[in-house]
Order: sequence, then C-alpha cells, then structure tokens
Amino acid sequence: MAAARAKSFRLRQTECEEGSTDPECAESKPEATNSSAYYEDLLLGIIDGTTGSFNGDCRGGLAETVRSTFSVLDNIDIYDPRKLSKFSLSNVGLTEATNVVYAYCDVSHLVSQFVNLADYENYE
Repeated sequence: MAAARAKSFRLRQTECEEGSTDPECAESKPEATNSSAYYEDLLLGIIDGTTGSFNGDCRGGLAETVRSTFSVLDNIDIYDPRKLSKFSLSNVGLTEATNVVYAYCDVSHLVSQFVNLADYENYE
C-alpha cells in the first residue's frame, strides 16, 4: 500500500514542503533523505571540531565538500528535468570543493601518525 502511494505521489510530481505532516510526503522519501540534514550537520560539526583554525581554506574546502556531496545526493534523479541542472551545478561544486581540499589540506603528518599507530612490531 505504501509503495502504491509513493508511486502515485511521484506521478503527480508535486514537491512536499519541509516539515509537512502529509503521510504521503513522509512515505515517498527514503529514510536516508529524511535524516540527511542531521548527517550533514554531524559531518560539518566533526570538521569544525577537528580541524584547527590554522588552515581556514582546508576547513572551508572540507565543509564545502560535505555540502556539495549532500547536494549531489539530493539531486541525483537526473531523469527528472527539474533536477538535471541542479545536479550539474552540484557536481561542479563538488569537483571544485575536492580540488580545494587537494590543494590546501596537507595530510602527510596525519598519515604518518596513523602509520606509527598501526606499527605493531615496533610499538614504542
């Protein structure tokens, strides 16, 4: 029954407003997208909490990578003409954000620390 409602909802091609209490809106979206804002905020909080203020470009690139990733996932339905251009813009934003991370985030010290932690033969 829920699958039939979700299918009819997609056929009507109407958008649910955020915070809508309509049961068809709640059933039409997968559980992952209902809580995607929570996971996006969680990842942004982890980035803000773990990156230092010494490299704002790296922190901004990581945060924009998370935002762009969730934007790509929200607009992944490229068969829907309303989302095709949104997906393209999100994909470009994701590419630019990952380029910023590659250019400004130096993770060589972090990698060397993980290598030292994973070295079980010389654990001193």
